[in-house]
Amino acid sequence: MKIYLTTLLLLCLYTATAQEIVGVVIDCDTEEPIPFANVYLEGTYQGESTNASGEFVFYLPTANRGMPLIISSIGYETAVVERPERTNGTRIRICLREKSYELEEVTVSPDEMSRPEKWALFLEAFIGASRNARDCEVLNPDVVQLRWHEREQTLEGWADRPIRIHNRSLGYFIEYELDEFNYTEGRTQYYGHYRFQPDTTLSTKELRQTKRRRRQAYFGSRMHLIRSLFSGETYRSGYRLMDAELSPQTPSALLEEADGFIYLQPTDKLQVWYIGGNHRAQTILVPHQETLILANGYYDARSVQWSGAMSTLRVGDLLPFEYELE
Repeated sequence: MKIYLTTLLLLCLYTATAQEIVGVVIDCDTEEPIPFANVYLEGTYQGESTNASGEFVFYLPTANRGMPLIISSIGYETAVVERPERTNGTRIRICLREKSYELEEVTVSPDEMSRPEKWALFLEAFIGASRNARDCEVLNPDVVQLRWHEREQTLEGWADRPIRIHNRSLGYFIEYELDEFNYTEGRTQYYGHYRFQPDTTLSTKELRQTKRRRRQAYFGSRMHLIRSLFSGETYRSGYRLMDAELSPQTPSALLEEADGFIYLQPTDKLQVWYIGGNHRAQTILVPHQETLILANGYYDARSVQWSGAMSTLRVGDLLPFEYELE
């Protein structure tokens, strides 16, 4: 009875601090329900599945208001519900379209680069080259389709199923739904959606080592910078901000508040120096449009361009948005 009451109390406390999002996922063409579709918050542990009738109930924590809700199912294009907190209890109806590829993408044609060569390029550009990235293993490499364009010297890629990645260094599994990937020397662009699962096989000793590596990965990361901007504590966190003319900048000059949220304002070029520990690293940050940022470090990745030190941190150095220093 005590255990039951404790569990019930915890559930009541959780639901009291979370907004209930109710919906149904259907096929856009047939309007039939899609069972067991994935429903999750970008870059977090939080996820649910639709039932046999395509219905779901998702509890959105107050701390994660503003984050997009991702809905996906194998064989369908991913749907994104922006600002799900605005549903205000209304049952939402989400339709998914079947994936289709352009004829040139599925036509078998000669490729002047071998699969192992393309795979090595892809791993370094997508997973990264850091210590954490080198400890990552892609568990289902066959889902990744790669094509080398000799004339443009470009590697193109996509995945027809979520890429499952085991990050042994940081103690996570990542499912990454890669919609597009393009690499040319000196420039990498990729877009998709991802979520985390903990590695529950870690021993106590391994978990201690993992926590230390997570801490190292956090400082000087994009998550660390966005959180510092949001809190207004960039200087205290080791960051020095300058505009294109090298004039010092403060968070208050770069951010604006609207509708209860904080937005990073567009700028030509924001130079970011991180002076932490024993290293000094420069990053160039270019917000192309007004960009929502949250206290947990979330930002709309589509509207920001990175170069310099932080741009080298790829999937192998990602941390879930629930991450907190211990």
